Amino acid sequence: VALEAAGAEPVVARLAALAEPDGWPQTICRPPRYRPGARVQDLTLGTAGVLLGALWARRSGVAGATGVAEHAAAVLVAEAEHEPTGSNWHMVPPRFHTDSRDAQMPNLSHGTAGIAAALAVAGAELDRTDLTAAARSGAEHLVSLGDVSVRCSWTPGSEQVTTRTSTSRSSWPTRWSS
Repeated sequence: VALEAAGAEPVVARLAALAEPDGWPQTICRPPRYRPGARVQDLTLGTAGVLLGALWARRSGVAGATGVAEHAAAVLVAEAEHEPTGSNWHMVPPRFHTDSRDAQMPNLSHGTAGIAAALAVAGAELDRTDLTAAARSGAEHLVSLGDVSVRCSWTPGSEQVTTRTSTSRSSWPTRWSS
């Protein structure tokens, strides 16, 4: 789809056919850590990735892409965890967790940053202010998670605090993006 290669139509049609009310079936997150039927929301493996792919297919004029994008956006908005600081998303919605200690990964690939980014693009592409508002709420929550006191960064759910001793970008901690 990204290279406008042939074959996008059957991919979008398959995504439309596989769509369920709460997302798409997957085979990666399974028991015992997750309940059967778990959904993945993230940008790399889940609904946010479906959303961006469908938006790109829509730009290329692929039939059915708008419907897939609308459905993916609706699923992500419905799964938002509303916190006092804004909206949060786990890679897998908490209702599918079997362990309350599931790690929070707020990064681009597996968490709030990627889902908020996908919703922001969808809001602009579909001219939907509700999606843009959801993206903004996710960004506000994401900003609230960072602790850069005493020149360090900290990721929720991690016991590791990495101190930055230099202003050289190569020495900065990479925990936020991993």
